[in-house]
Amino acid sequence: GKRVRFVLEASGAQLERPVLEGLSEPLLHLLRNAIDHGVEPPEERGDKPAEATVRLSAESSGASVTIAIEDDGRGLSVEGIRAAAVERGLLSADAAAALSDERVHALIFEPGFSTSRGISEISGRGVGLDVVRRRVDALGGTVRVDSFEGAGTRFELVVPATVTRERFIVVDVSGVLYGIPARRVSSIASAAETREDEVAGGRVVRSGEAWVKLRDLAADLGEEMQATPHDRLLFVDEGEERFAWRVPSVLGERELIRHALDPVLDEASFLAGSAMLDDGRLVLLLHVNEVIRRSGVTQRPRLVPGESRIAPRVLVADDSPIIRDLLAELLRDAGLEVETAVDGRDALERVDVRAPDLVVTDLEMPRVDGFGLVEGIRRRGLQIPIIVVSTRGSVEDRRRASEAGANAYVVKTGFEGSMLLETIAKFVEVRR
Repeated sequence: GKRVRFVLEASGAQLERPVLEGLSEPLLHLLRNAIDHGVEPPEERGDKPAEATVRLSAESSGASVTIAIEDDGRGLSVEGIRAAAVERGLLSADAAAALSDERVHALIFEPGFSTSRGISEISGRGVGLDVVRRRVDALGGTVRVDSFEGAGTRFELVVPATVTRERFIVVDVSGVLYGIPARRVSSIASAAETREDEVAGGRVVRSGEAWVKLRDLAADLGEEMQATPHDRLLFVDEGEERFAWRVPSVLGERELIRHALDPVLDEASFLAGSAMLDDGRLVLLLHVNEVIRRSGVTQRPRLVPGESRIAPRVLVADDSPIIRDLLAELLRDAGLEVETAVDGRDALERVDVRAPDLVVTDLEMPRVDGFGLVEGIRRRGLQIPIIVVSTRGSVEDRRRASEAGANAYVVKTGFEGSMLLETIAKFVEVRR
């Protein structure tokens, strides 16, 4: 019963096909939302024309394209969003009341957030706008929203015209390399030469004439590292906000070819893909917004409604928190109960307390490495299936792991999660 005029303004903007394909679902979602939630029925539009307008525009700007979807409907209800955030436990009533309208608008991108009491077949279909943000972020882009109650809403997506090659700032955190889109990093400075101060709620550093929040990338990724004068600061743009990420080491800016993660790892929302350096080292590409959002969140086993069977227990041993979380999330999504260990000695202590149904282990770990863990389990007379998952794939490493008692060996370069699940399925039951 709504009357809508759709306007398309392409302005000659061009996008690489993978970018277009990646935008298909987010654009459809936003258009459905605009018509279902944004546009009012003719009798409720007051002084506005009975026929509403929904506009989709695209404009090139350097290496990026800005795509906007806007309507002249009812706009976002600031008070409605505040109330929904409090009701869902995202914020206390006092914290919600203190937020600016712009900050309140940003809440609609939180996972599972909705002000709607029901699921519509036209718009959300039970899926929140966090999916839109994740898909756009996966393309190396950003999304923001502007809205005025009674006047309409505008969603703006800024994406690279091509994702085949992209420039990243490559950093090293505990021996794991991460890539941050270079377009998000405005400058890099030495921590020792930057003024830093303590304020209520954390630390801040000086950036030009302003103070910005200081974050620690290692802590946001679940690592425990001591700050040093040799650390570097990356000043990152996050929408309208800026913050500084403290990192232990910066390798520099590199042009990398982005590779998609295995589809089974889609839930690993903090990763945007992977790439390889010229020397063969793997770089994990980060979703900046998702790393910030998930920092400090404890991963929990996921329960499937109505499922009562006892899930097989898997012990994952890896000294890298980010890799541990990645593997644990993959296995939990496959219906397995997961316990993690920080190295081989920790894993052996856990085996002694309660033997798992399966062990997945890295090779290179402190105190007791993967070979020592396999040998230790076999010395205990346990016939638990053991799968080695390592970036090392030489014939010698495979032979040594097999002789120690490993049942399977998976090379994790590129993070082929489906291959790991296929291997695990040979020993325990997994949910596909």
